[in-house]
Amino acid sequence: RGGGAQRPNEDAERERRLLEGAQRELMAERDMSAEEIRARYMRESDFVRRLREELFEKSRMMKSMFQRMDTDGSTSISYAELQHGLERAGVHVSDEQAALILSRFDRDGDGKLDYNEFMRLLQNASDIYVHDTGVRGVNR
Repeated sequence: RGGGAQRPNEDAERERRLLEGAQRELMAERDMSAEEIRARYMRESDFVRRLREELFEKSRMMKSMFQRMDTDGSTSISYAELQHGLERAGVHVSDEQAALILSRFDRDGDGKLDYNEFMRLLQNASDIYVHDTGVRGVNR
């Protein structure tokens, strides 16, 4: 995030670039071997596990957690809201990690997490559904 206050247009452009980069990362999985995808998943699953632990520790009521992260009341969590919510929960991740996780769990591709997508992130699912890559069911 870096250099001080940015104008809203710069923030939106930066967010767009991060999410596009995350989508390219997910699409690159088409050309990866199952072993490479499993290794990537294991790295991400550690982050997601830490995220779950932190978020569950901070709030036992997931609906309430979702509503607190959805600061604009739009019934979805944007990239900026996810980043802010993670920071408030004490979960520190890079911008790229946050964008990749958002993109991975954003099943409808709108660049946001609706309540069901957010719940899927928090649930202990053992498979990955990669957006539009055809890679499904990569088990731990």
